[in-house]
Order: sequence, then structure tokens, then C-alpha cells
Amino acid sequence: MLGGTDTTDGSDGGAVYRGAMMPSLAGWFVASDYCSGKIWAVHPDGTVVQLGKVASASAVADGPDGSVYVLTYAAGTILRLDPK
Repeated sequence: MLGGTDTTDGSDGGAVYRGAMMPSLAGWFVASDYCSGKIWAVHPDGTVVQLGKVASASAVADGPDGSVYVLTYAAGTILRLDPK
């Protein structure tokens, strides 16, 4: 259960962040919920934070550089998780 609620309908798997652009996120598991569009990060200690929201987030994957990417179904885009 992500976010401490039972409203997560379709978690699409995820990836562990190992990139260099956001060192504070290193080692966190990043996942998405297709229905709500929410992007979550889960720390190994169980801490859960919402990172953002993307319409129709259908998958989360890691790249060769350790960055995490969110794939969207409706728009057919690949978005890299970047600091604000």
C-alpha cells in the first residue's frame, strides 16, 4: 500500500533510483499508480513520499545511468525523473 491509503489501484512496478542528479533519492524504490497518476518513492526503512503526478503513468524503469523514467500510456511519452 503506497501513500498510507488503500486508494492505489494499479501500481506498475518500479525501479530503484541509482542516478547522480538526486543523491537524496539514491536507493529509494520509485513506482507509479496508473489510475491516480501518482509517482511514489519508498525508502528501505519504509518511508513513503509522493514525488509527483503524471497522467496515465504506465511503467517505471531505470536507465543505464541510474536515472528513473516514467512511461505514459495515453501520451506515449518517456519522462525522466529530475529535480525540480
